[in-house]
Amino acid sequence: MMPSRASCLGLSVGTGEAGCKSPPCGSLRRSSIGGARSRRRYSQVLLARQSTLLQALLVPEQALLCLQQPLLRALLAPALRLL
Repeated sequence: MMPSRASCLGLSVGTGEAGCKSPPCGSLRRSSIGGARSRRRYSQVLLARQSTLLQALLVPEQALLCLQQPLLRALLAPALRLL
């Protein structure tokens, strides 16, 4: 059952008045539900893309860290001597 225009506007309707169906209210209701589904779908796709991108960036980052570790170990002794 569709809400009346009065109820969409937050007005109270007397008992003598028949509730009319309001296409604008009903269409807003349907579009907001469809819009929520669309936004949810979009956010799921966006999240999947971000996850894929982060995984692709993580591999070279880990390789770089593995290369830096021996260098940092080699520099540790001279750095401690300077203190």
